[in-house]
Amino acid sequence: MRLMTWPLNHIRWKIVLPYAFLTVVLAVAGSYMATQVVTGSLAERFENQLTEAGRVVADSVVRKEREHLETVRAVAFTAGIPDAVRAGDKAKIEGLVGPIAGNAAVERLEILDSQGGRLKTLWLADEEALLYQELSDADDPATWPLVQKALQGEVDELGDKYAQIVETSEGFVLYTAGPITDNGEVVGVVLVGTPLDSFVTATKAEALGDITVYDFAGNPLASTYVRPDDASGDARLDVGGGFWRTQLWEWPRSASTERSGGAATTWFTAGWM
Repeated sequence: MRLMTWPLNHIRWKIVLPYAFLTVVLAVAGSYMATQVVTGSLAERFENQLTEAGRVVADSVVRKEREHLETVRAVAFTAGIPDAVRAGDKAKIEGLVGPIAGNAAVERLEILDSQGGRLKTLWLADEEALLYQELSDADDPATWPLVQKALQGEVDELGDKYAQIVETSEGFVLYTAGPITDNGEVVGVVLVGTPLDSFVTATKAEALGDITVYDFAGNPLASTYVRPDDASGDARLDVGGGFWRTQLWEWPRSASTERSGGAATTWFTAGWM
């Protein structure tokens, strides 16, 4: 007991101890404040980067749709296309749309008849050589909502062209559809598409961050994150939850999530983890 009270009996300890205690308190308070400032700065920087990446991706979607629309219009307004589509002349259609597809370097292009049946399909097999081949899948575009809208000649406040993310047998594809008309009558549809995997890969370089596209149920459709194929089910987004730091962007030109003839269509959303 005498050893414990000994420092207090000396005047120098009575002078030093309060200052030592005050120093410790100031050091702890200063460390806490510095930590809070650094943490807040990092969080703010992350939020800013997330917002900027979201804006870049949203802009990329708009630019891609504009590119699609240019090709759709070029095909639909090419002289001879309406007559060839009405007559089902596949050779003439190929001769007319092949150069247009090559000039625009589109990845997928389809010409449909008035019933939604395929007359001519092209997919970019060799990007460097601009070599196109026929699609060999068994998909039925006539069941896709954007094709039905184009065939029925529906017109909304944005026009008669429609865009949608469609689940095909080869993966999700961002499609734009427009009617082919002859004297005001819809005789067919032109589809221009970009595989979603290709789109997110190209956009990653612009956004300077990895990108994941989700449907509104939180299921991933395409992603630039490297993960095992069997782990894709673990990447589901908890929509509305507080665990994920995500930025969601709605693409108003697409149709609501639904399934038609085995093809899933969804709005465009993107998230970054």
